[in-house]
Amino acid sequence: MRLALLLLLAGCHRGVTPERPRVLWFGGDVHFGQRGGAALEDLRLDGPLVVNLEGPISPQSRPSSAQALFNPPDAAVRLKAANVIAAGIDNNHALDGDDPTWTTKALESVGIAPLGHTSTMLQVDLSKGVPTDLQMQLSTHRPVIVLFHVLAEPLYLPDPSLREAVDLAVKSGASAVLAHGSHAIGAVERRGSTVIAWGLGNLAFDCDCTTEDEGLLIRLELDGRALTKATAVPVRAGLHGARARLPDDASLDLALLESLGSVLTNKTLHRADF
Repeated sequence: MRLALLLLLAGCHRGVTPERPRVLWFGGDVHFGQRGGAALEDLRLDGPLVVNLEGPISPQSRPSSAQALFNPPDAAVRLKAANVIAAGIDNNHALDGDDPTWTTKALESVGIAPLGHTSTMLQVDLSKGVPTDLQMQLSTHRPVIVLFHVLAEPLYLPDPSLREAVDLAVKSGASAVLAHGSHAIGAVERRGSTVIAWGLGNLAFDCDCTTEDEGLLIRLELDGRALTKATAVPVRAGLHGARARLPDDASLDLALLESLGSVLTNKTLHRADF
């Protein structure tokens, strides 16, 4: 099953030809907690989704706090139902559980790739600063898409470690670099042929430790390693058991992105290309 998923991510599975651009969606932080099992059920996306899973999947239901996050035993099934094909687990809450391999096994059992890295994506935890071997990881794996997880206050501007890491990822030739973990959204920009999203915010979170309901979904169209189109779609995060949803009018969210330095084109009430 893992091999089949990696072939999907590489654009070589049945029904997807290398000649046709494929669509991938990227969301921010997801933590189901004890009340958020339905948090992703109202999203209706036209392609598979990649998220950052905050907190391990626990064999039994356990309460979460700012110090330790635990996802319920059926979290992998919930992610699969939301068409999640890959979930980042390399973050500051990765070791909150008793068995660090449990989450990986749970995800793989339903066909979700744990990041780590796949054939096209690499997720790196920056909560302790930029890893000394980051440049080597980027050179070795040559990922099309790089995701960085940060441990930072929910501010709109990136911290120095994220700026340093993004610079390395851009130089490595990544088509897209996306950041999450601060629970706040950030600017989106193009640097040469690379798209950068400095903060995806929350997508779903059931913990009183965050009240940030601003989030971004990034929709990428890829043709092999080439990024043919990128779109920002604001989302209201599903907090404390609520469901994530697309707002009826996202014009204020898009105006905020522009005020942060984003250059957006082809804006509508709901989304914008960049």
